Amino acid sequence: MNIQSEILQFIEELPQAALLDEIEPVKTKKSLEIIARIIEQSGKTISEAVLVYMAAIRYLAKDDVPYMDIIEGQAAEIVRVSVEKNVQANLPSRALPIFEVFYNKIGSSSYSVIELGSSAGLIGRALMNPEKIIQNRKLYLSSRQQIPACIPRVNGYLGLDLSLPEDDWLIACDWEPEHRQQLECFLADSAPSGEQDFSLFEGNVFGFSTFPEVGKFVARSVSRGSTVVVLTSFMLYQYEEEQKKQLRGEIFGFLTFNGGSGAHWINQDVNLKASPLEYYIELDGEKIIDLSDDACVHWKWK
Repeated sequence: MNIQSEILQFIEELPQAALLDEIEPVKTKKSLEIIARIIEQSGKTISEAVLVYMAAIRYLAKDDVPYMDIIEGQAAEIVRVSVEKNVQANLPSRALPIFEVFYNKIGSSSYSVIELGSSAGLIGRALMNPEKIIQNRKLYLSSRQQIPACIPRVNGYLGLDLSLPEDDWLIACDWEPEHRQQLECFLADSAPSGEQDFSLFEGNVFGFSTFPEVGKFVARSVSRGSTVVVLTSFMLYQYEEEQKKQLRGEIFGFLTFNGGSGAHWINQDVNLKASPLEYYIELDGEKIIDLSDDACVHWKWK
């Protein structure tokens, strides 16, 4: 199978209902050629290249210009943006079922969260300021959004991402128009307080356990009696199997090393090979919750 066939196979596995009219232009010969060029120039995996390519088109689209016009007229710029930037996808609503995992499965009095692939830290903002997002749910959340029964305290958040995104890029990375509108509102309203232990820094998630910032954060968390939780939210599916195995190994190694503080790993993920797609939450490698979608609008305990 050649590279363009592999790219097309991945595109066919995407949740096309959510992508509406975006998916067909991405299946064209022109698009497959551009994505192959992105892979060649950036070293990105097929999944990363496809997702960043789609985001680049949204990022460059202005005034409802048809996607095919962008693809035909701005191929060089699409490649430049796609090579320079990385996929960023995060939604504040993903924080909500995490509260129930905290309360029902871990049961600590307070938590400190290290998010790998944090993007702009939207989950962290929601975890540390849940009252704001719940009180203003009409602005930020789906009208069908399930609300957690209990809200345990999160008093520390550290987000790590390869590149921290500008707001316009973060919005472009989401394929749901409704989500993009909600993100615009949330980004404008949710800057963390300077008094909170909230921080973001750039770095490769592979090797996160060796970073000084992580060590200092863990020390602060342990000193205040907080349980440390590593969070990955809809990022593992973007990696190839060997990369997934590598990162899982590092996370479990980190949990073992920090076992004295009762560290845990929460993974929100999707199985793209399932039909229909399977969205779920794992705690320490065990599936415990079924999710309705990647926005975590509804959840159900297994």
